[in-house]
Amino acid sequence: MRAVLYFLGCLNDLDITWFVSNGRSESLDPGDVLITAGQPLPDVFFVMEGELSVRIGDEGAQEVNRMRYGEFAGEISFLDSRPPSATVVASTHVRVLAISRETIEAHLAADPGFGARFYRGIGVLLSNRIRGLLQQVDAEKDADVFSEEVAGELDPDLLDSINLAGRRFELMLSLFRSTHP
Repeated sequence: MRAVLYFLGCLNDLDITWFVSNGRSESLDPGDVLITAGQPLPDVFFVMEGELSVRIGDEGAQEVNRMRYGEFAGEISFLDSRPPSATVVASTHVRVLAISRETIEAHLAADPGFGARFYRGIGVLLSNRIRGLLQQVDAEKDADVFSEEVAGELDPDLLDSINLAGRRFELMLSLFRSTHP
């Protein structure tokens, strides 16, 4: 499941419109760097088209993940104000919707409701990533990190928001394509 669904499921349609209206389109060619490990990150990104490689280690030698359209990047650095720990490089032609930290922080201060939805969305997104990582470790070590009853289950309220999130991402794509040709 695309990470953006966890995040967007916590937002509303006005929040989606705000992101697209206040963001800018950036295009990358294969090999272009979107995020550099250890360098300050002034933006967060929604991947609107294409695929990115997430890399760690000396000069980004080891690929640890792929990000495709619908992913959200830069949220950890947004939360802790520290430079990213991974480098993100375009594997294909990529278009992202970039929103500056400064713009988001101003909106968070002006709209507490947006702030609550935004931070909840990031929390749900990150908790899903941690659970996925633990399940991956569990599968690799054949350990019992999760009981069978818990592994893979989602909160019913979260399941309800997934359908809305898919619709919101389609709205985001439509608005992005019409305002950022």
